[in-house]
Amino acid sequence: MGRLEPRKGVVELAKALEQVLPNHPEWSVVFAGQSVPSCLSGIEVEKIARERLKSFGSQVEFIGPVAPEKIPEFLAGLDLCVFPSLWDNFPYVVLEAMAASKAIIATRVGAVPEMLGDGAAGMLVAPGNVSQLAAALKQAMRDRARLKV
Repeated sequence: MGRLEPRKGVVELAKALEQVLPNHPEWSVVFAGQSVPSCLSGIEVEKIARERLKSFGSQVEFIGPVAPEKIPEFLAGLDLCVFPSLWDNFPYVVLEAMAASKAIIATRVGAVPEMLGDGAAGMLVAPGNVSQLAAALKQAMRDRARLKV
């Protein structure tokens, strides 16, 4: 809900979704956040993710940033929140998802493992590991009860 930038794992999430969405046409994905260009290439990761996921049409939506006062309403409409950061210190968005009682898949970065009770309050995967992220998404999609927090 903050920024779509390389360190947030947006491209890795898109790669994982390429493996998962073909078997789950009933699921939709919303990317929320301001797209920020890579400081190395100048290319916006939203553009990369859009290109990778274009074959999924209306299953994937990019809505841009969510205003702070709209975050509770936005989160209320979700089943699952995914935070695939490659590195992060203390992402508020994880706290916001927890406050909204949402199921969470996140990477083991910064304080996230402590925030999620080392996996007790959400699924944790290694940062940058597309296979683990795809497996966690598949598990969440198979086990709907896991989405009930």
